[in-house]
Amino acid sequence: MADSNYDIIANTFTVVNIAQPLTMHVSVGAPLEEVQEEFLMAHPDEKWCCLVRDEARVVAFLTFDDEVFSDVALSEPVGAHANPITPDHIVPAALPLFELVPLFEKHFFFFVLSRNEITHVVSFVHLDALPMKLSLFSLFLEMESEMLAVLRQQRCGIEECLRRLSNGRREKAQKLCRMKYERVTPERELLCTTFIDKKEMLRGDDALYGELPFDSRSDGDRFFKTVERVRNQIAHSDSVLSVLRKPGELNSFVARIRAVTESLSGLRDTEASS
Repeated sequence: MADSNYDIIANTFTVVNIAQPLTMHVSVGAPLEEVQEEFLMAHPDEKWCCLVRDEARVVAFLTFDDEVFSDVALSEPVGAHANPITPDHIVPAALPLFELVPLFEKHFFFFVLSRNEITHVVSFVHLDALPMKLSLFSLFLEMESEMLAVLRQQRCGIEECLRRLSNGRREKAQKLCRMKYERVTPERELLCTTFIDKKEMLRGDDALYGELPFDSRSDGDRFFKTVERVRNQIAHSDSVLSVLRKPGELNSFVARIRAVTESLSGLRDTEASS
């Protein structure tokens, strides 16, 4: 499936849009006591990490809660006890957010390389920032757009699809329709349905629902329930990570959104050509 406008929006945001700048630096030869003092004087948001440099570049790091500060004499040099930064712990600043998500299944955090210099750190927790929420929401909008297109093209007709909704749901859609348009038609009413309504209309057709990439009907219901929960979290400026708590869960969720959207696009194309 070619990149849609929604997909392009989602990939506009990159790692550096959510990463935390690293402002603390010390020399490899500095005593550990100097680093500890830097941490104690720093703002709480900056205590996450201190970069360690040799004469040319950043080579290692220390964190505020490293055990080294209690296990080793503070007069010893930083370089002898700092944590080395390895290539698999570094990501480019321009990496799209959705390419970053699966990497957190390997490490909880990464250092960000900007113009050949490590300047930021990004952790799984940073995915709760607004750019990531907007990226997710753009994928939800794309999926809903495909759901709408499939429903419009059903051979049974739009009115038959709308009859799958409860009376209360239809009344809400019709009320909104009357506010937006001079008169209610099936096409206009369909445009005034919610994401949940569109899901229910798809679910009301066993054959159609069975074409979507779910292991079972209940598997599909769980997926859409999770989508609803995450959409609500974003709409209310709440934490997405309270629903998708682990890197694997978030990575799998994004992959399933893409798979369902692609499947819906295929159904739309099939209906259009038949």
